[in-house]
Amino acid sequence: MVKIVLSFDDGRKDNIRVIQEILAPLQIPATINITTQYIESSNCKVLPCLNTSMTKQEVVELSENPLIEIAGHGKEHHNEINNLLEGVTVLREWCHIGDIGIASPYSGLSLDEINNIRNIILKNNIKYVRVGDRINNLIFLKKCIRKINTYIHSKFLYRWIYKDTMLRKEDNFILYSVPVLKSTSLKELKYLISEAVKKNKSLILMFHSIKKKGEEFYDDRWTWDYDNFCVLCKYLKKLENIGEIKLTKSIDLNN
Repeated sequence: MVKIVLSFDDGRKDNIRVIQEILAPLQIPATINITTQYIESSNCKVLPCLNTSMTKQEVVELSENPLIEIAGHGKEHHNEINNLLEGVTVLREWCHIGDIGIASPYSGLSLDEINNIRNIILKNNIKYVRVGDRINNLIFLKKCIRKINTYIHSKFLYRWIYKDTMLRKEDNFILYSVPVLKSTSLKELKYLISEAVKKNKSLILMFHSIKKKGEEFYDDRWTWDYDNFCVLCKYLKKLENIGEIKLTKSIDLNN
């Protein structure tokens, strides 16, 4: 079964509105990756962004929602192993979580780095590490075409760029994700999802902020349009209702 995950990084306040107004009414699950120091203090040395964060209480309340998975994203927003473990420890103290995953800040962990710390991660009962897109070959060419496609929005080029990022059955510890940026069109995402269905592969879509036109940070690189997100979710729910996909959380990808 093709599985689709909606994954949100950092713990941004606007994610709560999305959960309440879009995901919950449609009964769509999601994974929220929390940078704990971002939640606790605006004076963090390494803030992920200037956007307003959730509060600790909001994170705890989300952890009690069966639709929502809370995952680690570092105590501060970087990839040093002790920082990643500290973030998980804090989330377990707040939310009483057992099994948990982590999303690499900036998707900065390389495969070699993950493999070097794999035993430490598993020893701490961390079930997966989510990174960014997977580019196995033609790296320079794909990066160039990706930049070009932010202007021309070819759904065919978009599919070609991210087809390797689709998850295979053997992807059960290192999980790859497709970053959804301001420049990403709804048409491109829907075409990539249709390709995943065709190839019987799963997808993690990585979001950050979801904002309405005219709101603060709407034009930020890591913000996606609220109305487009609403349309996307209705499209995904339709696919689920006809049995073509299953909407799930990151931690449930291999269940």
